[in-house]
Amino acid sequence: MVSQQHPFTPTEHLAQAERNEKLANALVDLGSDHLDWVVTIVFYSALHYIYSKLPLGRKICSNYIKFEKEISIHFSNKPTIYKNYKGLKDKSRNARYHPHFADEYSKDEKFIESILLKLEKLKNGLGIS
Repeated sequence: MVSQQHPFTPTEHLAQAERNEKLANALVDLGSDHLDWVVTIVFYSALHYIYSKLPLGRKICSNYIKFEKEISIHFSNKPTIYKNYKGLKDKSRNARYHPHFADEYSKDEKFIESILLKLEKLKNGLGIS
C-alpha cells in the first residue's frame, strides 16, 4: 500500500471538487453523448468534498476499502455521507469498467439526475452548500 502526504489543503480540495462538479454539470447542460463520464467526474468531486472535511495532514490511502472504513468512522454520526459516497464509487466503477453500464448511463437522463442528487446529499451531510 502506497501512502503519501496530503497533496491539497482543505481549501484546495474544496476548489477542485467545485471545478469537477462544474464540469459534470456543463456536460449535462450541453447534452453530451458522454454522460457516463459525469458519473466518474461526480465521484471524484465527492472525494474532494470529503477530503476537504478530513483532518489536515492525514495520509491519503490508495486502498479504497481502508478509505471507506475511514469515512464510515470519521463521519459515523452522518451515515448519508458514506452511503452516497459508496453509491457514487460503485456507479463510477461500473461506468469505467463495464461498457454496457457506460452505454446505459449515457442514455439515461434520470439516472444522471440521481447521481447529481447523491452528490448534493453528500455535500449537505458535509455541511457544504
